[in-house]
Amino acid sequence: MRQRCWASNSNGRGAARRYQAAPHLRERLAATGAIPVGNSAETFARQIKTRVDIYVTVARDANIRAEQER
Repeated sequence: MRQRCWASNSNGRGAARRYQAAPHLRERLAATGAIPVGNSAETFARQIKTRVDIYVTVARDANIRAEQER
């Protein structure tokens, strides 16, 4: 399964996109099966919220509870 590697460009300078374009990083990401994707901070936040919502639903449906260490 290929995974996407998200990076926000919220700094306005496109540093994340420039870094993702670096050949040595693209090779390292490709070796792990990751796909670099440069998004806005808003898009990134929306994607993370969607993932969290999915996992919350799965955990709730499976009656999975977090345990607190003492």
